[in-house]
Amino acid sequence: MVLAARELGARTITVGIAEMAVSDEPQATIVTHALGSCIAVVLWDPTLRVGALLHYLLPSSKGARPGERPDTAFADTGVPLLFEAMYKKGCRKENIDVFVVGGASMGPKPVADVFDIGARNVTALRKMLFRNSVMIKAEEVGGSISRTVTIQIGTGCVSVRSPGREFVIGPPQPVAPPPPPAVRPVRDDVARLVAVGAGELEVIDQPQSSVTSGALGSSVAVALWDPIVRVGGMLVYQLPSSKGARPGERPDTAFADTGVPLLFEAMYRKGCRKETIEVAVVGGASMTGGAGDVFDVGSRNITILRKILFKNSVLIRAEDVGGSVSRTVLLDVGTGRVTVRSAGGDKIL
Repeated sequence: MVLAARELGARTITVGIAEMAVSDEPQATIVTHALGSCIAVVLWDPTLRVGALLHYLLPSSKGARPGERPDTAFADTGVPLLFEAMYKKGCRKENIDVFVVGGASMGPKPVADVFDIGARNVTALRKMLFRNSVMIKAEEVGGSISRTVTIQIGTGCVSVRSPGREFVIGPPQPVAPPPPPAVRPVRDDVARLVAVGAGELEVIDQPQSSVTSGALGSSVAVALWDPIVRVGGMLVYQLPSSKGARPGERPDTAFADTGVPLLFEAMYRKGCRKETIEVAVVGGASMTGGAGDVFDVGSRNITILRKILFKNSVLIRAEDVGGSVSRTVLLDVGTGRVTVRSAGGDKIL
């Protein structure tokens, strides 16, 4: 169901479960209540001052009976409809700010560990947006609390209310940008070495800095560099997939399927573009000591990464993977040079 503020002649539009609304009325407000495992996707175009909100229940429409639920009940069918509604108002994808709220784990813990719809809702959305080169501007997801989200169309202010707390995740855009500071706040003349541990990621825009991993066994380091804006990033993930993982047991950056999208999103926030990003991959060694392919996490880590990048039309520029040796990788942010260190010596990719 799609609602429009002018058609209703109302200042407040309430979006129910499996509904969405779009408005270009400056005085209008769109709100949805009591988000548990459901997700609210909020869009706002600051150029045209158009806003929209979708409240979906489930990650995928696959297996659903035809007509049993509307398309807006699912992430895979509802999110495209939400963007299409914005495009019909004249919005362009590159101008749209995206906010995500909800995805809580609302069941008893034994049930939540197996049927955590909230976590699956969040993961499905992140993958979908990543595939379409759409960055999430701000989010308030997970946990075990109910939330209500509101967007004011005139200002783009997105506020979240939960028991005992109310805060803003999408503040109004300034009328004019502040003047640039006379002195850069970041000291680019100071060399800095940033260490990325297992299950962590870093993105750096200081040309004199370098990013390094720890010792990589079966873990994989994904090093990104944009030669146009000279921004570098690195993710070190430990496992191929977050499926079956207990909520909160490991961060999203510990898994390829959830960590890689987060790495690219962090690069996009620094002004990088997918088509100019260079990708280097290091690690994925077989550390099982002959236990066999079944437990070869390194090989599985590499396979899933290649699938993710191929699916998103991203090429690997260089790699040093497999084998049975531990490696450390160093990315020079200023030049993009990737150096791999192992017992056999240093190698530049």
